[in-house]
Amino acid sequence: MKTNLLRIGLRLSLVVIALLCGVYLAWGQENTKVMHKIYTNTYGNVTIDCPSEVEDGGSFTFKIATSTGAYRLAISQAGKNFRDFSWDDSQNANVAKNITGTILIEVVEHTEIMIGEERYMLEECSAMLPPSQTQPTSSSIVLKSVVTAKGKHYSLNSYSGAYNRYANITSITLPNNKYFINPYAFSIQAGLTEIHAKAIDPKNYHIMEGAFGEKDLSGITLYVPAGSKADYAASTPWNQFKEILEEPLPKKYPVYVVGYGVASTDAPDSIARGQSLTVNITLEPGFKSFEPSVITIPGEEVNKDVVIQVSTHTENVLSGISYSIEYYSSKRILSWLPRYSPERSDHTGSGDCRV
Repeated sequence: MKTNLLRIGLRLSLVVIALLCGVYLAWGQENTKVMHKIYTNTYGNVTIDCPSEVEDGGSFTFKIATSTGAYRLAISQAGKNFRDFSWDDSQNANVAKNITGTILIEVVEHTEIMIGEERYMLEECSAMLPPSQTQPTSSSIVLKSVVTAKGKHYSLNSYSGAYNRYANITSITLPNNKYFINPYAFSIQAGLTEIHAKAIDPKNYHIMEGAFGEKDLSGITLYVPAGSKADYAASTPWNQFKEILEEPLPKKYPVYVVGYGVASTDAPDSIARGQSLTVNITLEPGFKSFEPSVITIPGEEVNKDVVIQVSTHTENVLSGISYSIEYYSSKRILSWLPRYSPERSDHTGSGDCRV
């Protein structure tokens, strides 16, 4: 009898111990935190103040400081674009809750330069032409597709109306390669009497809806390259101009190599129309390209400014996750969310948006 009672007591003790262990293990599992790493990539004079990790399902804040106060920002979570965050009055970025993966914050600083009376914002290998704050002294504006600063070239492939409100401007010249004319770019331009379109093929210009607004184009003269009048006359909106006149083609075209991470090239400053071209390209350490280091341009394509766009990428490994960032001319292969300081609220950029 006594033996049976001992056995029963032992069994009950084991059951109680098992139950206590189960409760302890369950409690331990509930209180084990799953953490996600936070990584940063910066370009230019940029600092990011942020934690190194965040709890699963949690949130965090970070603050960005740059020397110019203007930059682009991209955030990804587990390799996918992440835009679920907001800004507070102290310029902290409050990332929303429910963080479920590794976070990567990337910031690219904008640098401002002046070329004559023109103000440009530069980043990596692209340029933007923000609205001009002062009336130009010249009545003629020549729009650039490439901006050169400190020995490097930056592509600029669109115009958003930086000089639209100035009535003293009577003439505007468009570049001769692919170029976007954004909505309302010429919607005011009260004094405009002539446009010089330098592209041989009018299809090189992508005219966005509303680019000329309600402007009556019948009072504006269009100048086009020799031999291309018929093509312009057959396409919209060019066929709405007062008249179309032809201009001589240039004998030479400038040569530019555009690419983030390009260290040096042997490209000439210019080349004769119709002459073939071979260029050797050397990249900076840490950069790679899917393209050959030697690029050849056939002579039949040398009928406009030669802009060699080098696609480059960098590779890194974060916590066992390999990723690459690619650059191609003015287009960053990431979904960027621009961010500018409150003092620069005048900036609309080329294809950018206000936040």
